[in-house]
Amino acid sequence: MAVYKSKDPHRELSWCADWYEGPRRRKRYFATRDEAENCESAHKTSIRNRGLPLTTRALEQLTVGKLLERYRDEVTPSKAGAVYEKYRLNFILNNEPGQTLCARSCAFLDRSAAWDYINARKKQPSLRGTPVTMRTVSRERNLLQNVFEVAREQWGFSNLTNPFRGLKLKGSTTRSGSSNAAPTGCATKNTCG
Repeated sequence: MAVYKSKDPHRELSWCADWYEGPRRRKRYFATRDEAENCESAHKTSIRNRGLPLTTRALEQLTVGKLLERYRDEVTPSKAGAVYEKYRLNFILNNEPGQTLCARSCAFLDRSAAWDYINARKKQPSLRGTPVTMRTVSRERNLLQNVFEVAREQWGFSNLTNPFRGLKLKGSTTRSGSSNAAPTGCATKNTCG
């Protein structure tokens, strides 16, 4: 990058900051040498800062809803269970308590936001009127956790915190038995009477 005075005597802004961005040459003209040098130093700073984690200001503009929409549009279609995952993501985006979570800025997310979502979801009735099971809440927690991990690892939001990582939910295990299992003390299901 160079700073020099233009040779054109009729130019109103006579100081030039001249640099290359890849193969393209860029020029900006300024009234004073100080302004041109400030432009030069700002450009050099931006080059040095490339690849660094996002600032808090950049994360303030990013909401959880934007992450979920991007994940739904870019990652979900390539999965085997895309229909079900898209349904879950749309449900979170369009219904409470998911709307409250989606409106939050990613800069100030913490575990309390995740617990607020989980506790509100446990109190909510399902679409059939029955209570939401812990397995459903656990599936949603796993989906939200994966959204944040993809954002961190694949989309470059390396300083984004994952509030759903490592949350332990009581009662979220799978069913303990199978209907085809033989009762205790029997060789097969059919031999016991």
